[in-house]
Amino acid sequence: MKFTRIAAIAVALALVLGACGDSSESSSSGGNSLLVRALAEEIAAPDDDGTPSPFPIDDAMCASEKILDDIGIGRLAELGITAEQVGEIDTIDFSEDELNTLVNAFGDCSDLSKLMGDQLAADGTLSQADADCFAKEFDESLLLDVFKATFRGEELGEDPPDDFLNEFIDVAAACDIAF
Repeated sequence: MKFTRIAAIAVALALVLGACGDSSESSSSGGNSLLVRALAEEIAAPDDDGTPSPFPIDDAMCASEKILDDIGIGRLAELGITAEQVGEIDTIDFSEDELNTLVNAFGDCSDLSKLMGDQLAADGTLSQADADCFAKEFDESLLLDVFKATFRGEELGEDPPDDFLNEFIDVAAACDIAF
């Protein structure tokens, strides 16, 4: 069922963020720029199975810079996050404010609904026209909530939150997408 595939892609985007989107960086000084670059490369890298990241390097750099600027190099160092250990960032127990910072950095730097729509078009789940409509109509704040849940370690799997599913159904109806 296409609906299950779309929900799975939303969760996959969230898992990409949960696996490497929890970092902070700054572009202003040498050590910080190494951390920004390392985190951005982690975010933009393909998954272990070779699946490409939905995040272009420019979006990943932007998010990395915002995270470092907002959380701070000192706090990241306190948490053990270094340029050499950005791959471990998904094991960090961030505060609720830090989670908001992480998730909002991605929302500020990427059109998450469009990224999700593009993923759905790329894999043939939706036509490009339907994906474009989807991106225009979908409430990105719900995607941010799903991302935050994955950062908290919640197992969403094929069971995303009800408000996400309801929005999905509403968008499908608005875009005249049949599943």
